[in-house]
Amino acid sequence: MPDDLDEASKYFSALRTLTRDGVRCPGKFRLKPVNSLTAYERVLDGATIRLGDVEAEVALILWSAGRKGRPLVSEFSFRYKCKGEKVSGKTAHRAKFFFEELQLLDWCEPQSMTKTQFVYGTN
Repeated sequence: MPDDLDEASKYFSALRTLTRDGVRCPGKFRLKPVNSLTAYERVLDGATIRLGDVEAEVALILWSAGRKGRPLVSEFSFRYKCKGEKVSGKTAHRAKFFFEELQLLDWCEPQSMTKTQFVYGTN
């Protein structure tokens, strides 16, 4: 974990331009976890699905309090590359269909909170 903004900007260069009240944030600005949460993340990936003209990577992300803790929150995602941010209608339709159908499965809880909501304690 990076200790300050300078260290974090090595991974996320946009952080170098971060401002507060119109003033650039100092590089030595200390970082700390939101709500003191340090989640252990497991990413189960490697599977792919075909969505029209593209192949999409799928992943299941699990957060727990430590390596051996039970999952606190999870997320299923899929992503695919597109040229110039352009996607064919066929691919867009199939991605939307896949997303909507996932929410009908027994293991899915569409009303549950996102990882961001979990971290910030909002719902």
